[in-house]
Amino acid sequence: PFSINDEPVVVRTHSLQTGTRVQAFTDAVRQRDGRCIVSGKGAVNARRGLWVGLEAAHIFPLAYEGDWKQYDYGRWITIPPERESAGTINSIQNGLLLRSDLHKSFDAYCFSINPDDKYKVVCFVDDDDGIAGKHLDQEFLDDPRRPVDQLLRWHFRQAVLVNMKGAGE
Repeated sequence: PFSINDEPVVVRTHSLQTGTRVQAFTDAVRQRDGRCIVSGKGAVNARRGLWVGLEAAHIFPLAYEGDWKQYDYGRWITIPPERESAGTINSIQNGLLLRSDLHKSFDAYCFSINPDDKYKVVCFVDDDDGIAGKHLDQEFLDDPRRPVDQLLRWHFRQAVLVNMKGAGE
């Protein structure tokens, strides 16, 4: 069932992430995932510190840290970052390692992951990558450091709102 609403959408843009608190987040996500969790593309030169083509993506956007704090989304985080000053938004549980192009698509809500349908990848635009209908692998899901369902659910809802809103009459 669905209902018509005027719930606001958190508009996202892909931003360059810099600073030590974000680097710690990136390092933790790389170490946990080791590959794009959607496409399966591996980090061939990771042992050399080269992660070309793979990026750590925040599920809930870093640019909206004020909303994160205001609505206490940090309550869902059970593994805070090593440095408390990084804030819970930079927890490994708010991150995914994605191919660079998929990171941009994820941020634009072109696809999302539905935790209530066996972690199925749902595409809201034409899928030329063959990711639609895939499910996240069990090894990733068994990791206690994986993203929390509440954040995946938040992102999925935002994707639905962005892509399914009708033109008002």
